[in-house]
Amino acid sequence: MKRIIIFTGLSATGKSSLAKLLAKEIQAPEISPNDLLEAYAKKSGVQTARALFENKGIEKTRKIRSRLLFSFIQKQKASVVIVDGLYDYALFSQLKKKYAKGVFVVDVTANRSLRKAMVLKRLKGEANVKKYLKQRNEPKLSDGLLKIKREANISIRNNSGLQKTVAHLRAHV
Repeated sequence: MKRIIIFTGLSATGKSSLAKLLAKEIQAPEISPNDLLEAYAKKSGVQTARALFENKGIEKTRKIRSRLLFSFIQKQKASVVIVDGLYDYALFSQLKKKYAKGVFVVDVTANRSLRKAMVLKRLKGEANVKKYLKQRNEPKLSDGLLKIKREANISIRNNSGLQKTVAHLRAHV
């Protein structure tokens, strides 16, 4: 049975960094549902996932994202697949139903100074960090992030360095 490791949490907590590092260490494929949707949007002639949501509507776009993610997982030969950044509770529920006990949720948190540093690095300079984080996190919260966080198998505070955090995570995965 496939094992699905899901990284979830607010923006700028280091989910992607941790997911990529763990994937490299255990030689597992890693994917973001939003990256899948962005690639699909570009292939469809729409420039961004946001434009796809605007053109096709929320429900149809969510179904497309779900289909893309399940297809990606099924194509993988590896026994472990890492999903970076899952916020849609309906999609999370579908994964749980299909893979039952194979779903492992990692809730990633970080202190304010780390989150601010990550935002400034991402935007390459000065930014209104609070406004940026609010814009990034509001859709995640409305999609069901808090429900997913409540079902997390482990919560990791990403503030002790990536290598230490991944070593701690490996002990639980």
